[in-house]
Amino acid sequence: VIPELMTSFFRLVSNAGNYFNEFMANIVNLLNRFHIDEGIINDVKAFDFDSLLKLFGFDYSKILQQITDIVLDTGTQAIWQFVNFGSYLFYLFMGFMVSLYMLGSKEKLINQMKKMVIALFPKKIADEILRMADISNGIFSDFVGGKLVESVVVGVLVYVLMLVCQLPYAILIAVMCGISTIIPVIGSLVATIIACFILLTINPLYAIVFFIIYQIVQNVDGNFIYPKFIGKGLGLPPIWIVVSVLFFSGVFGAYGLGVIGMVIAVPLTACIYTFGSEYINYRIRKKSDNPEE
Repeated sequence: VIPELMTSFFRLVSNAGNYFNEFMANIVNLLNRFHIDEGIINDVKAFDFDSLLKLFGFDYSKILQQITDIVLDTGTQAIWQFVNFGSYLFYLFMGFMVSLYMLGSKEKLINQMKKMVIALFPKKIADEILRMADISNGIFSDFVGGKLVESVVVGVLVYVLMLVCQLPYAILIAVMCGISTIIPVIGSLVATIIACFILLTINPLYAIVFFIIYQIVQNVDGNFIYPKFIGKGLGLPPIWIVVSVLFFSGVFGAYGLGVIGMVIAVPLTACIYTFGSEYINYRIRKKSDNPEE
């Protein structure tokens, strides 16, 4: 998948100019069909891919000059950036290895944590902490594990249907749709916009066909895949899902971890919602038993 994904990406980048010019030609044909003013049509014809690059401030000569300045004037800074990047990769690798060791000995670590809780807290509080930890573990395990399986199934479905309909960039778009499924609500919307934009530059009909395909996949996902692998055990109202994704993406985004915030937003909010509901119900029962309160 990875070599095919890279090939699709580089093909898309290298052919971006041709796709854009073809897209503008379709716009010109559409304007001619509705007999739009000739001056407007000429302006549209003159707007090519180079004009688009200049519109967003991209100039080949300036880019080359900036690269030259960076090489000549900021060589030391470039070296430090390279060192920092190497350090980042080292810590990323070490974190991955530590996570593997923790997973390999998770039963032992869990028993040690349980012993610490039982030893440090009174029995009633310790039992409540362990109960809450067990509920949180179940919510996160079901959600994250189910989401990973769901993303694979969605990606495969999108890939197969795009192959059947002979749409371009099937691997690239299918992988993007599968990964975006991990992020609730917002992920599918972003995947739809990006994929439709890519296909729109090639052929507007491709974008329409993909939109129909993805809506079918989303319905299959919502009615069969999601209930099967994740279920409705989270007990979280839809409004809280949207609010949690936006809130935690903003909080984690302040530290450059917005995507991680989106992924853990729903299970974390489900834990807060579950424990908050239990506490509120407990307070209501207590007031019912003691009306003076």
